[in-house]
Formats: sequence, structure tokens, C-alpha cells
Amino acid sequence: MFEASADQLKTWDGLRRKDSASYASHEVAEGKAKLEFTGTDLQKLDLEVRLDARFINPAQEAKALREALDAGEPRTLVLGGSPLGRYVLEQVSEQVRNTDGQGRILVSRLQLRFKEYN
Repeated sequence: MFEASADQLKTWDGLRRKDSASYASHEVAEGKAKLEFTGTDLQKLDLEVRLDARFINPAQEAKALREALDAGEPRTLVLGGSPLGRYVLEQVSEQVRNTDGQGRILVSRLQLRFKEYN
């Protein structure tokens, strides 16, 4: 399960949801092509997560997300306690914001991209 909520102490923001449709184009003699609706595309979600060492280990959390990415397995995505459906983690980008004197990560922000799985 992918989960981000106050209970999990991972603060998320900047949720972007992308929905789109697909169309086939059919050429017509001596006229404009005709479009045919073929269905909706799989939904994509972009999410930013803040990891803070006061509550969790940011390095371990980022590692766990990269392992989920490598596994490629669909999981239920839960935000704020509400399940959104089954998604795969498609991309993880990490930006380390603060470290201590020994190089341990104190705060990092992760950009996560999920794709709907059906």
C-alpha cells in the first residue's frame, strides 16, 4: 500500500491528477479526417511528499519507495485515509533539503508519479 497521511507522518501536497482520452483518426477521401473516441487513458497522479527526521527516517522511507518502484507491483494508493484505487509507482525524484553534520538526511522532499493500474 502507498499511504500518505498525518498518521503516517509523511506530509503530502501539490497533488496533480491527469485524466485524458484517446481518439483514433480515420482518413476520409476528399475530406477532413474523422475522430473516433476509443476510451479514456490511465490516470496519472503527481504528488510531493515531505519526509522529516523528527518523525521518521527520510533515507529509509526514500529507499522503501525506490524498492517499490523497482518491484513494479500495483498497490492501493491511500491519501488522507481515503483509498484512490490501484496504482503503480512510475517515478521517484528526491531533493534533500537539510542534513546534519554527519551527512544524515534531516528533511527531504520526494516527487512521486503514480499511474493507474487496471
